[in-house]
Formats: sequence, structure tokens, C-alpha cells
Amino acid sequence: MSSYINAIGTAVPQYKIAQAEIVNFMARAHQMREAEKRRLIALYRASGIQYRHSVLPDFGQSESFSFFPDNNSLEPFPGVQQRMNLYRQEALSLSLSAVRDCLKAQKEIAKEDITHLITVSCTGMYAPGLDIELIEKLGMSTQVQRSCINFMGCYAAFNGLKAADHIVRSDADA
Repeated sequence: MSSYINAIGTAVPQYKIAQAEIVNFMARAHQMREAEKRRLIALYRASGIQYRHSVLPDFGQSESFSFFPDNNSLEPFPGVQQRMNLYRQEALSLSLSAVRDCLKAQKEIAKEDITHLITVSCTGMYAPGLDIELIEKLGMSTQVQRSCINFMGCYAAFNGLKAADHIVRSDADA
């Protein structure tokens, strides 16, 4: 087996919100009764997650939401089109930060040498796509093979890693 470079870049959105604040927001948004809220609190505590990050400050607020309607709304969450529009506005800059972090951490990798690009998102997608925009913004080869893994929840990260592992194990030049 040839040796290959393991490189993962990371980036997080600007708003860091404690899990305890998000649980209160979700209980309000879903108009949960006290027993349901207690179960949600137990689930959030058992997750081991201390903080979540978002492009929205709303999860950490109890009023004056920028994106979510107030609790008196007939629809407690924004529609799919509104969510995908926001995703499209925010995804590229966050992804570019992650790619730059990856390239900075692994000096052996030049963007010209990248053969595959895997994007993973449990949040959204759009066409023509984040993957194409990344290739254009980074000046990568248009021959880069692209894979997009979307709408699988947090588990999508595991499928992204499995896809990357399969690629490098099956193609010594990848």
C-alpha cells in the first residue's frame, strides 16, 4: 500500500452556543411540555457535546430572532427555501476556511496535487454546488473528482471519511 497524507481541515461558524442554551431554544421552538423538555435535556447532556456553532445567533437568544419566527408563528421554523438560501450564503466562506486550514497544516499538499474533493453537509445543498464553487475559488483543476454527501445528519461525516479512505486505498495516485 502506498503512503498517503491524512489531512483534514476544520472551521466553525462564528457563533458558539452552549448546549444548555440550545436545549432551551429547541424546547421553546417545539413548544415542548415539561416532561418532553426533561427528556431533551437528558439526551443533550448524554451527547457529550458542550458547544455548538452556528452562523445564526438565534440559538443563544430568547427573543429578537434574526432567522426564526417567534413562537406565536404558525410555522415555528423557516421553510426549506429560506434555509437553503442562507446555507448558500454561508457555506462557501466556511468551507474555504476549512480547506485553507487543511492546506496550512499539511505543507506537503499543493492544491494542484489534489485529485478528489469530498464535501459533507447535514445542513444544506444547492446547485450548481459548493464543490464547484470551491474548485473555482481555490483555482483547483477542473479534473478534480467530486463527491457530495448531504442530508445524512451528523453521521454524514463518517461516510465522508469512509469515501476518502476507499479512494486512497484504491488509487495510489489519489
